Amino acid sequence: MFQWPRYLVRHRCTPSRRSLARAPRRSLLSMFQLCAFAGLAAVTGCSTWSTATVTELPLPRMAPDSVLLEAAFVRVPPEQPLDILWHQIDEQHLDAETRRNLNANGIRCGVMGSQLPNELRELMGSAGSDQPATAGESLLTDGVTSLYRKLQNRSGERSDLIVVPAISERQVVVFSEEDRIRAETFDRGQALCAVRSYPSGDGTVRVELVPEIRHGDLKPQWVPGNGTILRDVGRETRAFDQLRVAAVLSPGQTLLVTGTDEARGLGGLLFARGSGESSERLILLLRLAQTQYDDLFAPEQAVEPLATPFD
Repeated sequence: MFQWPRYLVRHRCTPSRRSLARAPRRSLLSMFQLCAFAGLAAVTGCSTWSTATVTELPLPRMAPDSVLLEAAFVRVPPEQPLDILWHQIDEQHLDAETRRNLNANGIRCGVMGSQLPNELRELMGSAGSDQPATAGESLLTDGVTSLYRKLQNRSGERSDLIVVPAISERQVVVFSEEDRIRAETFDRGQALCAVRSYPSGDGTVRVELVPEIRHGDLKPQWVPGNGTILRDVGRETRAFDQLRVAAVLSPGQTLLVTGTDEARGLGGLLFARGSGESSERLILLLRLAQTQYDDLFAPEQAVEPLATPFD
């Protein structure tokens, strides 16, 4: 009878002593892996794997001396009187000398509380648009229009509010300066208001507004920067510093600036559209929305502005 050779039986059919020694270890390892998998399944159940939720990035914080202003332009139709509106506006907030100079140049302004008068709310509601406007968006549209912007700057930094985007080829502006009537001619320019804010530790903000006219051709000029003088290209600027409006506002209060009933002088250029009985009036609203400056509860955050403001 045929028999397998001894070396085949020994090497192929009979397990070695080393294999027999490893068998218990492999069984123990397999049993441990099975127990671990069963425990994981008991904890997680049959739920599917889900990706971890990514938290949103924190909102950027305002600088300690930052001020947030809300600016809105409101058109008043010719048949809309504003006499009732002025009964609810504090014109005495400005000193008598400032009010006299502004009135001589066809400008009238005052301060309102957190609640706007109903007449003004009706005008703003009839505009039908609360979308923010860009810096150069035109106000030369028909009917009543409301354009809205946000101005966020540090103490002393400048923001431009363009009121008349484009002046005709040659515009003669008559204005009163030091009790004298003067006239200047401007070519191809635009009228705007330069706005600066200076916060105080008690939560109030001093808001300054200066009318300006940019005119002429573009040409190289030197402009102030952060502690330096920069070379730039721009138009010549005529600033009417004698008509500077300065009002101390609390959060929620609004500064209203517009033209007089009779359109004349610089106020007629800025806040009147058209001529005669069909002319419309433009109202500028500046509302103090938020201020970060507080030297009473957080004195360590009271810092100086990055650059010295230039008037």
